[in-house]
Amino acid sequence: MQKNIVPIIIIAILFSGIGFFSGTTYQKGKMPLRGNQLQNNNIQKRPGNGQIMGEITSVNDGSVTVKTTDGSSKLILLSDKTNINQAVPATTTDLVVGQKVVIFGNTNTDNSISAQSIQLNTSLLQKSERNP
Repeated sequence: MQKNIVPIIIIAILFSGIGFFSGTTYQKGKMPLRGNQLQNNNIQKRPGNGQIMGEITSVNDGSVTVKTTDGSSKLILLSDKTNINQAVPATTTDLVVGQKVVIFGNTNTDNSISAQSIQLNTSLLQKSERNP
């Protein structure tokens, strides 16, 4: 009987280790991706998503144009599902020319971005402009 217990304990430890490793690997795939992260004043993008920081240069029905921190312009498409936030929730009427914004969304085939979320007057953008 004693001889049978040792292999059973070894097999139990082996299966426990495999289960633990599999669980941690699975959980890593479930972790939410973070948005832009400012590193040395460069914006690191998540692959496949459009995220930009800049200043609104024009506001139209269903879209805004943003001058990005690198000086280029980007057309941002708005929808009823686009979240626009300040310290409190905001709407498309709160989007004004000259306002600092951070935009998260999906890049379209024409290189415009369909906005999912717009952050208004962000302190992150103001800090990046002060520390060139």
